[in-house]
Amino acid sequence: MHGAIVIVDAKEIKIREQPEDVTVLAAPQLLRWLKKQPPRLDPTQIAAVVWAVRDGSTWSNDSVSIPDAAAFDALRREVEGARRVRMAWGVAVLITSFGVTIPLAY
Repeated sequence: MHGAIVIVDAKEIKIREQPEDVTVLAAPQLLRWLKKQPPRLDPTQIAAVVWAVRDGSTWSNDSVSIPDAAAFDALRREVEGARRVRMAWGVAVLITSFGVTIPLAY
């Protein structure tokens, strides 16, 4: 079996080296790639899949929860804030180390 990672709505994709067991491709390439794949199921297996798809009990009537965009935005802001704090600490340590080592040089 061979898997695929499909990139959706990316401005650019650069693949340095294609993995052996996974194909990485852009969404517009997916249909062509799928059509080129060899058949994986025999007729009996295909009939079983068709039966399961047509069987109403296969599908759930439960509503799918939509991800909370506000929560993702809050998390993104929190991560960005933490990154800024780390950068500030790094600059402070760098300035402090220069402040200590420069007077010692004289």
